[in-house]
Amino acid sequence: MQVGERSSQYQGGGGTDTDFSPDVYDILTPKGKDQLKILSNYDVKKKRKAVIPMIHLKQR
Repeated sequence: MQVGERSSQYQGGGGTDTDFSPDVYDILTPKGKDQLKILSNYDVKKKRKAVIPMIHLKQR
């Protein structure tokens, strides 16, 4: 489901109507990282998309 500025039948709300904000509501974050900062770290003017970091699992 896409996430736009406003919700509709086929779109969730709370994002932006650009191709630069991620279409997610919630993510797991690496220790010490802030979810809000990660999801809002995009720049429309610079055409830079938000980058969601990978989480590395410890192997035992």
